[in-house]
Amino acid sequence: MNKNPQNEARKIFPDGFNNYTSWFEDLNLLPVYIRSARAASVTTASGRRLIDFDLSAGAVYHGYKFQPVQESISKALKSGIGAGDCNNYEIQLGLTLKKYFSDLQQLRFSRSRTEAVLAALRMARAYTKKAKVLKFSGFYHGQLNEFQVKDSSGNPALNLPDRPGICRGQTLDIVVAEYGNRQEVTRVFKRFDRGLAAVIVEPLATAFGVVFPPGDFLVKLKELCNKYKAVLIFDESVTACRGSGKKIATPVDIIPDLRILGGIIGGGMPLAAFGGRKDIMDCLQQKPAVFYDGLFSGNIITAAAGLAALQKINSKTVSHIKKLEAMLREGVRDIIRKKGGDYTFNCWGSVFSFLQTKEPFPKRREREKEYRRKYHRYYNFMLKSGIRLPLNPFAPCFLTAAHTCTDINKYLKVVFNYLQK
Repeated sequence: MNKNPQNEARKIFPDGFNNYTSWFEDLNLLPVYIRSARAASVTTASGRRLIDFDLSAGAVYHGYKFQPVQESISKALKSGIGAGDCNNYEIQLGLTLKKYFSDLQQLRFSRSRTEAVLAALRMARAYTKKAKVLKFSGFYHGQLNEFQVKDSSGNPALNLPDRPGICRGQTLDIVVAEYGNRQEVTRVFKRFDRGLAAVIVEPLATAFGVVFPPGDFLVKLKELCNKYKAVLIFDESVTACRGSGKKIATPVDIIPDLRILGGIIGGGMPLAAFGGRKDIMDCLQQKPAVFYDGLFSGNIITAAAGLAALQKINSKTVSHIKKLEAMLREGVRDIIRKKGGDYTFNCWGSVFSFLQTKEPFPKRREREKEYRRKYHRYYNFMLKSGIRLPLNPFAPCFLTAAHTCTDINKYLKVVFNYLQK
């Protein structure tokens, strides 16, 4: 590999990047170019080994170069089946997901979270014959134009795009509310009466660290959706199948109308899915049908990888991750108790976040620039110490079945040293 890959990349790609572009720019960080990866670590172009807690934004559950996934991909490749052809792997993967989520009466695969959300919103609008969609401030649900909107305090007439290239008209059917604020959400439903087609939310928020739903907030959302005939959509692109015990599939017991799944369901390959109630999913086959198509959705390579990954989640792997989770939680919280200061640590299953703030979720956005500066120091310190973290300051970190107790101890030691500064 080129010793200075960033110099070559700048000649080809705008700013030299293909992913995480905004975070490189905002934090003034250079990308880590990877030469190889194995288990829970990556080796950089310069030959440094880093313990990885980013793991392709959580898409890698069993670790890099996981043999069953590699063998499954190899077998699929040898079949010679085209990436755009119907195949048995996608059927078996769909059946496996239905075992995890009993409410998935029907589902369909897509190539990305963005496409899955796009299809879910189309179906919700077609099913309800309504247009407006409620989302929550600061939440990410892919790159749909209509979601690139500034917080307008629940008034879509005041919506303004927050990025260039987005037309104002594309944001006028989006209503933005504060996550966890029952009173505001209730007012939104009453204001639009029966005009809301859907509500989209992460049942376990991951937009500003790991944030558990406050009280009975999701229960209230479900009740309001039922009352006003809106479709409740859970975006579980990050958290699907990452838990432990009885809640390995999803962090909450509430049943939405539709789910968005992603992350580990592709076994490290790009894959998402959307599904739920059959009467809503039927919108894809009624005449006229909601349009959704994707030549490589459910392609044999990705489906083979996802199937192998999900089939290898068993009591042994879950128990191991649960042990690491407990070790991590106790270790970080012990460090925080000893050091004091404004820090927040949250963990669910194999998803965790360590933030340099004690402020509740809605308040974190108000001091976003300050937090980005803190994260710049934290990220660089961890990187120099042999730990790779997500570039997004608010994205969660991930545990994998390939992490070891030694990896967790190293992480805890580096965090301790960082807080010593």
